[in-house]
Amino acid sequence: MPQDTWVSPPELAQPLPRKTALSLKFFVHLTCLLLLLCSFLEWHRNEDIMQIGLLFIATVIYPLVALGNLLQNTYSVKKLLKRGNVAAAYIIDEKLETGYTGKLFWTISYMFVDANGVAIKDEQHGSTSAFNKTAEDHKKQFAKITNNPTAMYDPVDSSKHMLYPSAYVVCKEGRKHA
Repeated sequence: MPQDTWVSPPELAQPLPRKTALSLKFFVHLTCLLLLLCSFLEWHRNEDIMQIGLLFIATVIYPLVALGNLLQNTYSVKKLLKRGNVAAAYIIDEKLETGYTGKLFWTISYMFVDANGVAIKDEQHGSTSAFNKTAEDHKKQFAKITNNPTAMYDPVDSSKHMLYPSAYVVCKEGRKHA
């Protein structure tokens, strides 16, 4: 998208720190992970050590690692949305592929120029979830990013960046003062 047609999303125009909120998708994933962790409390009564070990890995270790990744990713994105700079992103390449199970995967290669004039190139990946089961739903989500590509980056370290919007954190529009 040419620079002269790029428009910063209105919710990003508010003064820093921007108002952010966790999305419904974040809470659904968090609830699923916590329910999986809690399920071990009921299953651990089995006498078979091998089965207990496998259940422990499936119901405790995996959800704890996934929970840690979810919280760390959400914290980083929230920090960028609150205090990050906004720049026009240029889409270099878009790939939308279907896996052998029918799940859709996308990759967006993009670049942006930070406030110091340094060009940053990167890729962002995603896949379908319970929230966008059909190809049409997924393409709509994909289009949210690619129609008006916007990069958010850390003003101190532009290597910390992302394409806007995010799946787990949303930027709310601030109240307008009269």
